[in-house]
Amino acid sequence: NIKWAEDEKNLRVFIREILLLIKADILQENGVISGTEVIWFRPLSFKESIRRSFEKIWKEEAKNILSLDSPDQQLKCYTESEAPYYYFDKKSVFQSVESVAVMDIGGGSTDIVYYAMGKAQIANSVHFGCDVLWENGYNEYDNAKDNGIFKHYKDTISFETPELKELYNAMLKSSHTSTRDIINLWISNDKETDISKKLRADHISTFVYHYTALVYYMASMFKVNNLAYPRTIIFSGNGSKYIDNYITDTVPILTQITELIVSKVYGNTISDIELVLPNERKESTCYGGLYHKDGAAEPKSVVYLGDGKNIIYKNVEAIDAAYSSGLKENLAKEIAAMNSVYKDVLDALIQQSVIEQVDSAKMKDVVDSVVKDALVSKYQKVVLDKYMLQEPFNDTLFFLPVVEAILKLTGIYKR
Repeated sequence: NIKWAEDEKNLRVFIREILLLIKADILQENGVISGTEVIWFRPLSFKESIRRSFEKIWKEEAKNILSLDSPDQQLKCYTESEAPYYYFDKKSVFQSVESVAVMDIGGGSTDIVYYAMGKAQIANSVHFGCDVLWENGYNEYDNAKDNGIFKHYKDTISFETPELKELYNAMLKSSHTSTRDIINLWISNDKETDISKKLRADHISTFVYHYTALVYYMASMFKVNNLAYPRTIIFSGNGSKYIDNYITDTVPILTQITELIVSKVYGNTISDIELVLPNERKESTCYGGLYHKDGAAEPKSVVYLGDGKNIIYKNVEAIDAAYSSGLKENLAKEIAAMNSVYKDVLDALIQQSVIEQVDSAKMKDVVDSVVKDALVSKYQKVVLDKYMLQEPFNDTLFFLPVVEAILKLTGIYKR
């Protein structure tokens, strides 16, 4: 994935190609190349060094290829998760602007932005997206095959189209093809694999846990920042499509379980949340850039470790000092509370006949079983082994056990 690779040479070639395509389109339409406005988007979770590198390359290449009259005015950058709000606001797809949350779910990360009365307040980014559903937990080998969904269907799914059949067989034999790539091939060719129907029937509990964890984390993050619960929640990004594809596309039921999760976090009954799951999940980012209000302030970027506290840690050293003196225990309590809500959500979906033949108590036991060890071993692997003590940590610790629990859940299905 080029935007995370920190490879300036390849990045420059990629951006140059995009700008050449833009130039060709402008020429075909008899447009004025030098007067073109260019908007590009970045993830919230970009490190400052990566952001500076992108800005530098975009500016240099746009100047060379498009000969912009005023590069500083014509070249604009917005965050991927900000933009959808302005598009949906323009379309008037939500009723209340009092408090709106945009959750942009990608493959490797999720960005969350909170708006109050049309103004962006805070933004948060976590390295937890939909890819964890198709991957192998913390096993980093390219050829890891631990994912339960992959194991479940690999011997029964086949393709009739010769080209797909050849590609699929090659992917299965390759030692460099990930379970994520193979499952995404199944999903993108649903007419041949019928994978959507299979996932809904066999693995809905896994998707429900992913959804519960994200909504719980979002609500908890808002609460510790003294923000009212969001009256409207908008989902963007292609990663969010698992929600209505593999849980349910009945919005009132999704709204019910969302209100249940948010109510548990805020400690009072909430029944007036509006859920927006638009058709144009990814396109809304591009469209939103066109309607972004000039001069609109960027939201304040916040870091929330997931422990139910609003404490700012200077660096990894400060986090590590706090970890053994209360931080880890507070994380364990928050995750245990979320796991209890997960059971409640499963029960609600069973009551609505969305889920059948699932033992919610057993599922809770499964997700509870990984918490203690994950908060030790995965903390070491993900934080201490990858960061210098003086580095800032701009992610969360909340999903450390969640990733492990999702892998275990993928292995539970009707046999």
